[in-house]
Amino acid sequence: MLVLFLLDLLLWGYIAYRVYEDAEKKGLPAWPWAIFVFAFGLIPVVIYLLVARNYPIRGQGGFGRGAIGYGASGQLPQVWGTSTGGHAAAEVAADPEFVDDYLDGLIADGRLREARAHMNDMLQVAREMNDKKGIANYRKYEKKIATSAYRGSR
Repeated sequence: MLVLFLLDLLLWGYIAYRVYEDAEKKGLPAWPWAIFVFAFGLIPVVIYLLVARNYPIRGQGGFGRGAIGYGASGQLPQVWGTSTGGHAAAEVAADPEFVDDYLDGLIADGRLREARAHMNDMLQVAREMNDKKGIANYRKYEKKIATSAYRGSR
């Protein structure tokens, strides 16, 4: 009986440790999650998985902490381009050096539905900001996702 108790303790300790590691990578409060999982078991694991899926690993884009947004300087990244100030402007070409690492990762993993949702969110942000360059950049990804979907269907 003592052996089963120790194995159970070891198993939940390992699971709590893995939750701690994942929470650290995603910028979530790691210790509270680990303690919560260790103390209460399966239900906190499920809750954590539901909460943590909305937080990409820091530095890999998306809308979670460490994602696209204001950097240390308090300024938006240069990739957003400039606004036309409400004036009609000619069609703006996509920046050939623009890269969204998070979106590229989703496409590479074949998670095209999530990639399309992320791309649509970023397009919406660019439209709200009247950012022609941002719109052009994410239109480029629209084509990339469509191409990946076509390749995957063959």
